[in-house]
Amino acid sequence: STSRQYKNVFGLKSKFLLKQSDSEENEIAETIEKTSKGTQESEVRASLRSSVEIISNRSRYSSPDFFPDFDAANNDFLESLKSKRSYLSILIERFAQSIDDYQLSTNTKNAAQTIPSSNYVDEKCEKIVVLGSGWGSHSFMKTIDAQRFDVKVISPRSYFTFTPMLAASAVGTVDFRSICEPIRNVNPLVDYIEAAATSIDLENRQVQCQSVKCEGTSCEITDFPVPYDYLVVAVGATTNTFGIKGVVENCLFLKQVEDAANLRKAIANCFERANVPNLSEQEIRDTLSFVIVGAGPTGVEFTSELRDWIEVEGRRYYGKLLKYVKITLVEAGSTVLAVFDELLQKEALKKLTERSTQLVSDGYIKGEVTQVLLRSGVKLVGDKFIEFTSGERLNYGFCVWAAGNGPLPFVLDTIEKIEYQKAAQSKARGRIVTDSWLRILGWQDPSDGRGGVFGIGDCTVLDDSPLPATAQVASQQGAYLGRMFSKGFDMKVPIPIPPYRTAPQPDTAADTASLPSATSPEDGQQYFFSDKFKLGQLGVAGSNKASAPSVDAASLPNSNPLNNSTSLVDTPELEYGKPFQFLNLGVLAYIGASEALAQISIGDINTIKGSGNVGFFLWRGIYWFKQVSWRNRVSVGLDWIKTKLFGR
Repeated sequence: STSRQYKNVFGLKSKFLLKQSDSEENEIAETIEKTSKGTQESEVRASLRSSVEIISNRSRYSSPDFFPDFDAANNDFLESLKSKRSYLSILIERFAQSIDDYQLSTNTKNAAQTIPSSNYVDEKCEKIVVLGSGWGSHSFMKTIDAQRFDVKVISPRSYFTFTPMLAASAVGTVDFRSICEPIRNVNPLVDYIEAAATSIDLENRQVQCQSVKCEGTSCEITDFPVPYDYLVVAVGATTNTFGIKGVVENCLFLKQVEDAANLRKAIANCFERANVPNLSEQEIRDTLSFVIVGAGPTGVEFTSELRDWIEVEGRRYYGKLLKYVKITLVEAGSTVLAVFDELLQKEALKKLTERSTQLVSDGYIKGEVTQVLLRSGVKLVGDKFIEFTSGERLNYGFCVWAAGNGPLPFVLDTIEKIEYQKAAQSKARGRIVTDSWLRILGWQDPSDGRGGVFGIGDCTVLDDSPLPATAQVASQQGAYLGRMFSKGFDMKVPIPIPPYRTAPQPDTAADTASLPSATSPEDGQQYFFSDKFKLGQLGVAGSNKASAPSVDAASLPNSNPLNNSTSLVDTPELEYGKPFQFLNLGVLAYIGASEALAQISIGDINTIKGSGNVGFFLWRGIYWFKQVSWRNRVSVGLDWIKTKLFGR
């Protein structure tokens, strides 16, 4: 009788409750068909419950009667949902989420071992395409339930790089391989395609890609499209040259492993060139003049690592040349490490320019080899010199450009396709603008009037609260988005909503035993620790200062698909997905000679400030712990030991 009741409800009402997508309509049709073919009752119940969720969720939250002119009429309500949560509440959320992540990781590994690779993903699963293999993409892959979605990662690099330690790898303190992890190790159920995304076809939901494979002097170029239901843009950023002539042609960079390898070769090449006989003293000085443009964390850390290399390896191999060495750190602003507290900025500047070294007492050099030029804008970079806006010139052996982030051509092309994005560039400055749920603003698919394109990391900026372009931000955004998908939140409605978790109540106690709960494995839903205590992504409007707008249930057409025998939609509170909120954990920077700066934050307050040996302990401890796998932790630890015992 229960099956007949459900069949009657769906057969008569489902098409009028909402405009369903083809896949949802087909799923409901298949469910109705099962009821007439003698399918086991438990299977019918599970399938019907899934269909009930589709109808009740969409009819309640997608109806124009529920969100009439949402951004205008309910702006106060929307803003209340996006209000900042307390530091303590976010910490509790993150703790609960870490348990969820461990549970999901365990389930993923078990599935990879027991399921044949050809059957990892059901053909009916929605397709998620992720562009990039950096911090945001890596965290997304760690937290996405790849058994529920067909996930593909597209990137020209088949590995993730722990970028904060690139400066150390450039001088040999750690090995390149120690700070890299293959993408296929991150999530065994995620498919990886080695290619570069060239453009997005938003109307047809496709990403145009290009694969380049070279052998010897010949290269094979293949262009192909990749379809998606959801797209995550996490391509990162390139180094910002500010349109200064000669930067691209003559400078070295420090963004990827290849850049660090080029820098390691350049250091050795400069010393070997300077050691060639018959060079004048001025030619030797010019060859051993190293210029770093940009006094942010990257520029300061590479300057410090290079000084360490000169004091140890330089003394061992090129002692007679050290008196000619000069390191120049150039900054257009008025200070170094602008993201740090003023006292730590002064400490960094002092350590860079006034550090005592045994090279002086041993007679290798007469004074400090490092100078910092503040308020010095660069006008031109030649093949062997750099010219400042003041007109002065400085010769160099090599020049490293570490002066901020700039947009990739792919990002600029995407911006040009969306009118809203083009209009927002006075604030976005070459980045894609997203809302508080990381959805790219200004795009709605014409087929269903809804979005489905997301942006995370350095290539994006939040519309209402811009954040710094750091690995910490990108990592948290990727993890947030992965968890939202894994927990079944509908990300295409104005306010993301969770899967409806209250099962229809049966008429008899006997039926109760066989009806699966919303989070039990029987109905295909993942059970998460945070769901049990309503932590993590789930928010409830009305439990705090946010209150849901009033809704007249009678105004919703057929709002109750069970003829009011049970209520699937009438609840006094609105459950929703919490918007992304960045948890600032602080910043770290190495300043040389086993000393570092550490600024640890609790909320908006910089609670712990450390420098010198204390800062170095925090810097190494946190960076070691933040390595993305135990293989990386062991490798980095062994590299530090080898460097201490045997040198770089």
